[in-house]
Amino acid sequence: MVSLAVVLVVALVVVIATLVANSNDRNVSAPTPAPTVSRVRPTAAPSGNSIDFTSTEGSGRLQILEHEWVTGGAEPPISGSYLRIEIELSSTDGEISYDSAFFQAFDARGQLFDSTHLGAKDPLLDIGVLRPGQRVRGFISFDMPRGDVTLLMSNESYESVTAIKIQD
Repeated sequence: MVSLAVVLVVALVVVIATLVANSNDRNVSAPTPAPTVSRVRPTAAPSGNSIDFTSTEGSGRLQILEHEWVTGGAEPPISGSYLRIEIELSSTDGEISYDSAFFQAFDARGQLFDSTHLGAKDPLLDIGVLRPGQRVRGFISFDMPRGDVTLLMSNESYESVTAIKIQD
């Protein structure tokens, strides 16, 4: 009789443990997906290497003046290359905050890369605020594999503002 009671207790413990484990497996939250460019809504279709934008801060234009791939820099690139981009930002309305940290790049596979100063050249894109009629130029860079890139610009609140394609 005692052995039957022990077997029943062990069986009950196994059933409870299985139910708890199964419930925990179902309640694990899914990983947060990587940001996508689909949230970006430019106000005008891209014209060559520039695009108009409107954000919660104001309106302006992002222009790619030049880009190049380099294999050297202050430190060797981890990915094998740096993408160096010279940009010009201009403001038409409101106050547009800018900083190289407000830029990210997506490669063709959708992998996200943050900007780095290691592969950039002078003049680096500074930190500041543009008022209507003002513009600023500077370089930003990304340590990433060579290929087609989508450059994403955010604002001071890290809200996506606009995106522009850079062909390799």
